[in-house]
Amino acid sequence: MKILKITLLCLIVSTPCLALVEKDKKAEIDRLILTANALTEFNGSVLIGNSKEVLYYERVGYRDLKKTEALTDKHLFNPGSITKEFTTLAIMKLVDDGKLNYQDKLASYLPTLPKWAQKVTVQHVMTHTSGLPRINWIVGIESSDVHQQLMAIKKLAFKPGEGFLYGNLNLVMRVYLVEAITEMSYQDYLKQEIIDIANMHDTVQPVGMEMLNSKMVYREGPNALKGIALYTTPLDLYKFEKTLWQGKFIPIYLIKESLAGDVLSGNSDRAHFDFGRFYPNNEGKLIYWEHDGSANPMHHSLKFHDFEKDLIIIVMSSDGNKQTPFALKTKILDVMETGKTLIPASWGFKKEYKERGFEPSFQNLTKRIVKSLHFELSEDAINRLGYWLIQKQENSQAESIFQLNIKHFPSSVNVYDSYGEVLIEVKNIYKLSKF
Repeated sequence: MKILKITLLCLIVSTPCLALVEKDKKAEIDRLILTANALTEFNGSVLIGNSKEVLYYERVGYRDLKKTEALTDKHLFNPGSITKEFTTLAIMKLVDDGKLNYQDKLASYLPTLPKWAQKVTVQHVMTHTSGLPRINWIVGIESSDVHQQLMAIKKLAFKPGEGFLYGNLNLVMRVYLVEAITEMSYQDYLKQEIIDIANMHDTVQPVGMEMLNSKMVYREGPNALKGIALYTTPLDLYKFEKTLWQGKFIPIYLIKESLAGDVLSGNSDRAHFDFGRFYPNNEGKLIYWEHDGSANPMHHSLKFHDFEKDLIIIVMSSDGNKQTPFALKTKILDVMETGKTLIPASWGFKKEYKERGFEPSFQNLTKRIVKSLHFELSEDAINRLGYWLIQKQENSQAESIFQLNIKHFPSSVNVYDSYGEVLIEVKNIYKLSKF
């Protein structure tokens, strides 16, 4: 298969047989990805597809830190929290097969667990309402370390069903349930019931640190925890999403029933089970859903599915910029709808700040905002730059960013709130009184 290579500040590689997006739209998305690489150091892959086929698949950047090995479609990313969908589906399938009930207590299947397992149900570990604490992450952590932490728990964080604590020990409990009921290893069960059915040929479930190989994209803090560690490609993640909505894992109505019901997390768009965020219309019909994941320190992924437009977007990266996959998704939607998009004015600020300092980066940000025909000004994106500077304890510089946002969005309550926060942080009573 011939590979088309285009060099423009970096290497972008596409597979021509998959580039089914119209020529003009493909060129615009290419420009978007190359600009993201140049301005935000985006290093990753972008896939666009529908319920039938892949329409576009590009990779930009490198697998290794020395930048000697260009990304290929075989290189593996860590999708972070998106892997929670796999343990979720495993349990849902067991329930659908009549081998498990959501109201069953953990102790019924796992009698060696501490006494708290007599109060925690399957439903609780599916919805992060179990009261189990978060994993205490250590360098080189393995499943045996997590088991020791689990067995050492004397008291839950709250009474099961009365609170919400998003944590990976809930995934570990799902894995234990799968292995106890099926008498198979979780890895074998997942391979049989999900990975093989979706033809996810490149996906790796490491059972030990030695299985982590040279196909992994750099900047990943690897682990081999059962139910948590899974390394995959955008193409395999697309296959998973497509197969899921073909009803080949479990009936589609069960997926839809699992979305509504969360009242404890405080997020109205959060799926009750671990499927990310969902967005219905006024009649309750599902319009789209999306799930993002982060794996410390640098891997960030986004899986987006618009059901009305029959459009799936997968973005996986290793550059540490969590917001870039979201921005790329939004811009890709613009291109698919209108054929064109504007580059975010906020892009380039962080990179230039690191290389040249605040003043040059701030001046260029201002110039990009003025060039409104070529760059898009986003209130939220500029605000995030301000908070990024606050995290770096550069409060006076953050103040300048918020002032810039107020200048361009004088009617927004949100930007004034943010400006007030930084004034409180620097204890500028005079400006606060004027404010």
